[in-house]
Amino acid sequence: MIFRDAKTKAFYSDLLDQLSEASFGNVDFEYPDFCQIKPALQCSPEADAFNPCEDIAGFGFLRVAIWFINILAIAGNLTVLLVLFASRCKLTVPRFLMCHLAFADFCIGVYLLMIAIVDLRTHGYYSQHAIEWQTGVGCNIAGFLSVFGGELSIYTLSTITIERWYTITHAMQLERRLTLPQAAAIMAAGWLLCLGMALLPIVGISSYSKVSMCLPMDIETPLAQAYVILLLLFNVGAFLVICGCYVRIYVVVRHPEVPGRAADAKIAKRMAVLIFTDFLCMAPISFFAISAAFKVPLITVTNSKILLVLFYPINSCANPFLYAIFTKAFRKDTCTLLSSMGCCQSKANMYRMKTYCSENTAKMTSSSVSKPPHTAMWLSNYPHQKCQLQDLILSLTVGLYVARQRDGTPSWGLEPTAVPGRVPSVHLSQEEIQRLRFKPTVGTIRCSEGSDITFNCSINLGDKGQELSILWFKDEREISVGTQTTMYAHETGVLLSIMSIRSIRRADSGPYQCRLSVSNKVIESNPIFVEVAGLPTFTKQPSDVNVTKNSSFTLTCEAVGPPNPVTIVWLLKGQRISQPSPSPSNITIQGVDSPTQYSCEAHNDKGVTVSREAHVNIKEIPAKVSKITVVKREANKLIISWIPGHDGFSTLTVCYITVRELGRELGSPTKVDSVLVPPFSFEITDLKAMTWYNMSVSCANEIGKSLPSSWVQSNTTEGVPSVAPQNVTVRVNGSMLLVRWEAPPPDKINGILQGYDVLVDVGKSVNKIRSISTEAAVAMQEFNTTYTVQVMACTQAGCGVKSSRHWFFVPEIDMPFPSLSPATHGSDFVYIVLGVTCAICLVLLLMFLAVCLRNRIFETRLGMLLGTGGKLTPIVEYKAQRSYNRSAIEITLTNLGVREELQTKLQDVMILRNLLTIGKVLGEGEFGSVMEGHLKWPDGTKENVAVKTMKLDNFSQREIEEFLNEAACMKDFNHPNVIRLLGVCLDVGPGVFPRPMVILPFMRYGDLHSFLLRSRFGESASYLPTQTLLRFMIDIASGMEYLSSRNFLHRDLAARNCMLRDDMTVCVADFGLSKKIYSGDYYRQGRIAKMPVKWIAVESLADRVFTVKSDVWAFGVTMWEIATRGMNPYPGVQNHEIYDYLLEGHRLKQPNECLDEL
Repeated sequence: MIFRDAKTKAFYSDLLDQLSEASFGNVDFEYPDFCQIKPALQCSPEADAFNPCEDIAGFGFLRVAIWFINILAIAGNLTVLLVLFASRCKLTVPRFLMCHLAFADFCIGVYLLMIAIVDLRTHGYYSQHAIEWQTGVGCNIAGFLSVFGGELSIYTLSTITIERWYTITHAMQLERRLTLPQAAAIMAAGWLLCLGMALLPIVGISSYSKVSMCLPMDIETPLAQAYVILLLLFNVGAFLVICGCYVRIYVVVRHPEVPGRAADAKIAKRMAVLIFTDFLCMAPISFFAISAAFKVPLITVTNSKILLVLFYPINSCANPFLYAIFTKAFRKDTCTLLSSMGCCQSKANMYRMKTYCSENTAKMTSSSVSKPPHTAMWLSNYPHQKCQLQDLILSLTVGLYVARQRDGTPSWGLEPTAVPGRVPSVHLSQEEIQRLRFKPTVGTIRCSEGSDITFNCSINLGDKGQELSILWFKDEREISVGTQTTMYAHETGVLLSIMSIRSIRRADSGPYQCRLSVSNKVIESNPIFVEVAGLPTFTKQPSDVNVTKNSSFTLTCEAVGPPNPVTIVWLLKGQRISQPSPSPSNITIQGVDSPTQYSCEAHNDKGVTVSREAHVNIKEIPAKVSKITVVKREANKLIISWIPGHDGFSTLTVCYITVRELGRELGSPTKVDSVLVPPFSFEITDLKAMTWYNMSVSCANEIGKSLPSSWVQSNTTEGVPSVAPQNVTVRVNGSMLLVRWEAPPPDKINGILQGYDVLVDVGKSVNKIRSISTEAAVAMQEFNTTYTVQVMACTQAGCGVKSSRHWFFVPEIDMPFPSLSPATHGSDFVYIVLGVTCAICLVLLLMFLAVCLRNRIFETRLGMLLGTGGKLTPIVEYKAQRSYNRSAIEITLTNLGVREELQTKLQDVMILRNLLTIGKVLGEGEFGSVMEGHLKWPDGTKENVAVKTMKLDNFSQREIEEFLNEAACMKDFNHPNVIRLLGVCLDVGPGVFPRPMVILPFMRYGDLHSFLLRSRFGESASYLPTQTLLRFMIDIASGMEYLSSRNFLHRDLAARNCMLRDDMTVCVADFGLSKKIYSGDYYRQGRIAKMPVKWIAVESLADRVFTVKSDVWAFGVTMWEIATRGMNPYPGVQNHEIYDYLLEGHRLKQPNECLDEL
């Protein structure tokens, strides 16, 4: 756990300072805070810019990317290795190098898998596992795989690039190509070199434990620094070698003497992209080597992990797919391998029978004379280790082998692409160009689908010095050529190009044409039309139809050849029902009375093709609605949604909602509404508040209406009155304004009427007066002004609309008041007499109360001292265990009106006021406050305490006894998880009414609810692990079990009423006072006392009966508070709605971070 809360950190700091260094043993502490708190602790590895205390994957995208890349890398490379080893094809140099490349990429995938698994296991808690992971065997294995796989990949890439450069620069010297034994020796040396570099950090030179990604970034020793620089030089050297080879390749293949050609620029651009992609692949290793070697954090670890995932290993997952799995050679080997297991037999036979056009070339060249034929260079690329663009670029620039490799096996990589052997090296005159004409072609070729065909075009060159190339086009798009050669006889050259198509398909049909480009002129041959004949192909098949019973409908079927003509035959449930007719064919059915199926057959000279079955469905009434859900409840409306049944093969257009008030007879619905669908939802309006309704839904299509659904019952909530009080009148009654009105109609109140709010606007002030009757008296504060009066009716849901404004002018006191009725002097005289009489009675009553209150205060201050000269006889006699000036205390309690029984319970916990020092206020509520204090015990020791006191200056006897009853309850408690009482004293002073004070232990962290909120939103927010939250719950359960064993009902258990000791132990507190301090969690129901409704069991809310089970319910809600770290229970549900909410079966939802076991 990382301490972000300063208080929590200070607490653990105090604990550590009290412990000796020997007591720590081999304990792993929270990293890095404990290492900073206790200087004597040796922490490894030390925190620095390369090793922050964070998750391995800093954020969600990186975490997903690691999993995606490692799965692709492992699956792809493992597939390539399996096919390579199981294939019966001869092992060649490309296959051999591909094995090493795939194995190196597989190691990178395994490394990423280990990192991803550790990140998943330690997500959010990596700081608790950092040392265990980074100094353990797992990190060393992961680092070994990373360095070994990465460096072996770079070594293999360099080997492939050098071999490619050598092959291209010595294209005609086949005997000097790299042989398999030579390649094996080179790769063996590479393995030894890469194994050595990967093992050095394990044996002590550098270390893999420096960073959470397990890379060798440790440079604490000169050897470690030299090792990092060695890695840097190795990568830089490999990159320079590759760049040099590609530059040399570009110099070899370019042709600057040919004007008007853009090939050189195109090759140069592709080479630039090639070098840039190599740099992206090798840059992360070099970047981190430079950063570590010079001890300069060039980038934060969080951001640097993006480089490690998106550049370093991504090619390991892309390479097997781009350069092996997606190639024709790999598919051939895969089909051959699967055929030995009994799968893909036909595909494997096709590959075995397939011959490459280069074999025909060998036969044709044997008949040539005078000059050896020029054979086109085929691209047979290597699989690239790092970036897929490299193979594509080289496949378009340079060829590695002539026609085929010496062993006759095509190399893996991109599928072969034919390019001209050489571009023209001479310019022809117009006369020479006029003589160049293609010979007549075959014209039209008709063949069957799946057969192999070969055709060609040729042209007389005349001058044997001319070296030109023929390009093939189909539908104005250039295609690959099968074979191209030049034959000479009698000083006349003939350029012949052969096109071969294996297993021809319908898509191969169309016009083919040869083109020859010379001196910016294009010469074209006559087109060769290829027609592929086969079974008929459907262009339009019968479609499903939904029809009315016994109504006619039409179906259409169309198919094409070649060969043509194509005829159509219709079938009903597989049986022919018509004679053959030319395609396209329509059939009209006069009507059906049950569901059926139609299809058609297409016939030509090659055979028969059967279409799909068209299902004919009969329209019918829809099925019943399956489910009705009440989406939202309000005072005067309900929003419902439903799932329609089967539509009866006809679109649903309208649904009918039937609503019946609960208690009404069947057949007499409250209302019936219709709604167009979709959507399948509706808002039912104009309902009564707090009323139960039954609802049913039926839907209709063009055939009819479905049966009504089952009744669903729901009720509306309480709302605010929808109309304002009527007939508001205002008149003067003495110094008061008497406001009267008429109550709204009962059906417009929309709930239980709680009273009325009277708004009186005078000048710039607005006064609100609550009245439970239909009249209210307002004291006149100003004269010669206009009063504005409005009245609102209120329910538990709030207040409704305001009545219209009523203006009333109040003149000066000596002016006559305006009257709304004719003068009646007799009645005015009666009112005056009654008013004077009431005023006199009120003055006398106030004088009597003032005298009584004065006498009571006087007696409280002086006690009985005036009558006895200071020698008082205690009213309550007892033998106390601990007492200080008992007589004065007993007399004061007696004068406060405290019962003798309660005085007896408190007699041995009373403390003199002069022993208690009051400090700052810790918290305040509506009726009470909590202050910090210092208590001095008789033995001279002092203790920090919390003092609870009543906040007002005057209290009733009942309020004082309730306050002291809480102290009496806690007096006998003795349990570590229940707060204990230290004492009770009275605050007596001049001019101050005596007030009781309860002295409790001082809790440093305050109440549990505030602590949980601070852990989420405080200035120093800290994460509380599940173990800590569970400890809180166990402490509360232990305290409540103790209270239950003593037959004590708490009735107000909540997180706010639990306190946290200095040792983070929770104790149950607040046995009465909390309901006055924390009044926000209570709800007043009518005239009943405030209650914490969200913590009270549903049966207690209904019957107001509290048992031990009621405390168990409150404990469950408290556990939910702890699990959510201080959230308010039932979020979004108001206090007045909680009873209905629970009655409907709703309960608290499982918190997001709460384990299923908890």
